[in-house]
Amino acid sequence: MLRVTSEERAWCLRGAIPARSREAEALLIGKPPHRDRFGEAAQVGAMALDPESDVHASAQYRKEVAVVLGRRALEQAANRAFLKTGTLAKKDWTRRWQHAKSV
Repeated sequence: MLRVTSEERAWCLRGAIPARSREAEALLIGKPPHRDRFGEAAQVGAMALDPESDVHASAQYRKEVAVVLGRRALEQAANRAFLKTGTLAKKDWTRRWQHAKSV
């Protein structure tokens, strides 16, 4: 079974300095990839951010975008890992992933 062995993301909404969320990483490492877990890790990671509001977007909006983009990045990484390792054929993985999204 495929498991998350490492996860490091640099969150770049904290001004000029990228930030890491070790709490978000801890939610994923050693566990099988799952959409709900990805969403939870993205939420935890975004809580650590302190973006600034400006004329382009509010701080709250930037946090919400960070959650969505963080979850999508993790989903994409899981897709690539499954396809690269050949753990499941693409068709089977897509079917399981769609089921996980609908649950």
